[in-house]
Amino acid sequence: MIGKRYRSTGISLRYGGDRNPAWSGYLNFFDDGSGADDPAAREISTVGELSTRYFVATRAHQQSMRLVTDTLIRDAGALGIEFQDPMLYAHQDGADLDYPMPDGWAELLEEEAERLGWGMPPYKAGR
Repeated sequence: MIGKRYRSTGISLRYGGDRNPAWSGYLNFFDDGSGADDPAAREISTVGELSTRYFVATRAHQQSMRLVTDTLIRDAGALGIEFQDPMLYAHQDGADLDYPMPDGWAELLEEEAERLGWGMPPYKAGR
């Protein structure tokens, strides 16, 4: 690890609701060492991923998304991962053919991003 903390730019959500609305999520995190590895000083940059193990199925999209994002935010904090200008993302920009997004997915993500006070990329395909 280079630096004193890990950072993340946000959470990505993936839909898997073949029965009830079900969402999973993950975040990537990184240290302060982008491009700063110094093997002689034994300073090597590290990165990682924190994710839900399963899809979280509930009766409503918003409830499932809230459980996923709140859990990841809480666990990231417990691990010392800080969010830097956080955004809420759709996995593969909503274009994953193995996990197609539900109708109106961009609005669902926008509602969750607003609840969190986070930003969101301008997804047009899901609108």
